[in-house]
Amino acid sequence: MAGQFGKNLYRCRKGRGLTRTTLAGQTKLTVAAIGRLERGEQRPSVGVLVRLAGALEMPLRTMRVWTAPPADVGAQFGENLRRCRKDGGLSQEEAAFRAGLARTEISLLERGQRVPRVDTAAKLAEAIGVSAAELLEGIEWTIDGRRQSEKSRRRARGGQADRG
Repeated sequence: MAGQFGKNLYRCRKGRGLTRTTLAGQTKLTVAAIGRLERGEQRPSVGVLVRLAGALEMPLRTMRVWTAPPADVGAQFGENLRRCRKDGGLSQEEAAFRAGLARTEISLLERGQRVPRVDTAAKLAEAIGVSAAELLEGIEWTIDGRRQSEKSRRRARGGQADRG
């Protein structure tokens, strides 16, 4: 996500003839922060997106499209798992022990090299003390050629559970 956003930000800034210094001044960000955003080392907050959209004279929705979550479910799940595990102060070994998995499985999941089964995701969530929803945060999928998040699917169904 951050990498593609950075490339788009760089192209847009250059296309408007702005230096990092000029953009930093217009957005009240540091030149270093602009550099981190452009290199994909930092994700923009909503506040930063609003300031960048104003300075670049772009619709905010365009900036939001640039920050779409990764299409790779495994990578997003792995990122969420690693963040939640570390926030809980757990090593891979401890998380694996609590979930009844091998440490290598945790490593593969965190690197996005595996996508867990539903029961494994539930075990992991319980083992590290978070909800399954936190492990699935930011994961989207395509149905009929349209991207839909879990939240938009629920809204489309009127909040009802799947029927089968």
